[in-house]
Amino acid sequence: MSSSKQVPRRNLSVKGLQAALADQLDLRLSGWEILGSVMVVSLDPGYSENEKTLIGETIVRLHPTAETVVNRMSIDDELREPVTEVIAGSKTESIHVENGCKYRIDPTKVMFSFGNKEERERMATVSSPNETVVDMFSCVGQFTLPLAKHSRPRKVYAVEKNPAAFQFLKENIVLNKLSNVDPLLGDCREVCPTGVADRVLMGYLFETERFLPTAIKALKKRGTLHYHFNCTEEKLEGKIQSVLKLASEHAASAKVSKTVKVKSYAPKMYHWVLDIDIEK
Repeated sequence: MSSSKQVPRRNLSVKGLQAALADQLDLRLSGWEILGSVMVVSLDPGYSENEKTLIGETIVRLHPTAETVVNRMSIDDELREPVTEVIAGSKTESIHVENGCKYRIDPTKVMFSFGNKEERERMATVSSPNETVVDMFSCVGQFTLPLAKHSRPRKVYAVEKNPAAFQFLKENIVLNKLSNVDPLLGDCREVCPTGVADRVLMGYLFETERFLPTAIKALKKRGTLHYHFNCTEEKLEGKIQSVLKLASEHAASAKVSKTVKVKSYAPKMYHWVLDIDIEK
């Protein structure tokens, strides 16, 4: 089944897709991102298999670069494994290019959040050639790659627990010709180096406070943490004070130098990053 309405391939948007499908169904989705040749959508529940196929095939027909469409239904918290289904095409592995970095990725196996793009851009300039950095939750290298490539720190220890993501991380280090990244497979609480870092990236959103002692141990006498978490605006100040109190139990001082609102995560819930200056 195909739509009678045509949308120019060079200009497909969510509204354009809705218009193309208007005679056949009401398009409802909460996410839309293109990773190389793979379009990742988050469709609202309730569509039949035929309707999902129609949506996928319409995207492939009208989008200028999409060859495969993946519907992402949820994310496993611990290993950040996506629960997905392919609704058009077949090849799910692709290379996504962003900020001068190449990411080999398969969104049916590993998570990649397009909404974190500005934070990835910020990480590209936050370090310096004099620093050693620990990325505690590297995944495929979302923050590691731009930081290592553009800031050129002396060393980045990139830690990842998920074996599938770790394999992509290793491939992406080679793909981007980086010699300053040392990938480490395992739980960061077990494999993170201690006392080496000027900067620690904590790009994880679920009970991030569990990993704060490990992050502080990874630092030298002083350094900076980039602490990610989810919170409403109303509870933000209380959350900040709670994080600082916990940090102060493991360090002589902890002070927030910057607060970044990354993106909306859920209704009234936002993804935040705290830049925390630590002295041990």
